[in-house]
Amino acid sequence: MKKVLIIIGIIVLLVIILGTVFYVMQNANIKNQPFDSAQGKNDNVKSQNETADSSATALATADWKTYKNDEYGFEIKYPQNLFLEFPLGISQEKSSQVSWLAIKGFPSNKPLEITMEKAYWTAQEVSETIHITSPCQVKKRIITNIIIGDLEGKKVNIEEESSCVTKGEDGYYKGVKITYGFVVRNDTLYKFSVDPSDDIIFNKILSTFKFTK
Repeated sequence: MKKVLIIIGIIVLLVIILGTVFYVMQNANIKNQPFDSAQGKNDNVKSQNETADSSATALATADWKTYKNDEYGFEIKYPQNLFLEFPLGISQEKSSQVSWLAIKGFPSNKPLEITMEKAYWTAQEVSETIHITSPCQVKKRIITNIIIGDLEGKKVNIEEESSCVTKGEDGYYKGVKITYGFVVRNDTLYKFSVDPSDDIIFNKILSTFKFTK
């Protein structure tokens, strides 16, 4: 009889323990649900904000001029107060064919230049080695990811030593700074460059760049 009571007691104890464990796990799940729900709401808000930002950019650039190039299969928009110079032509640079154009009229008076040339390196490799054409040493190089024409590219902000003086078309400059953008597509390197003081305009113009073929 004692053995039967002991067995029954053990069974009852196991039932109580299992019931307690089940209760604790259920409460833990319930506590986690509001957090997950809130996270879902945050994701929805983030998605809506991204859509809103995209729509705002499209609306803000709706009256911009559009440049299309069939040879390299791209188009890009630019503000009405800016203008194109050197319509896409061919120049020789280090024995390689380079096509380029310039969008001018920026507050800094320095153009946004776009060049297309055969890609021998990746966007990352070019970002790590590019330098301003001068004998000056690079003081700072900041490389970040950027989307150019639905492809992942690189954005590079370069600053030369402030003690260095460089001669330009409009005079002499100290501690030159330049912002670059690079993306590779179909064995072609697309390079964008502009004075960093026009960085906001640079980003906005670059957001309108897209491949058409």
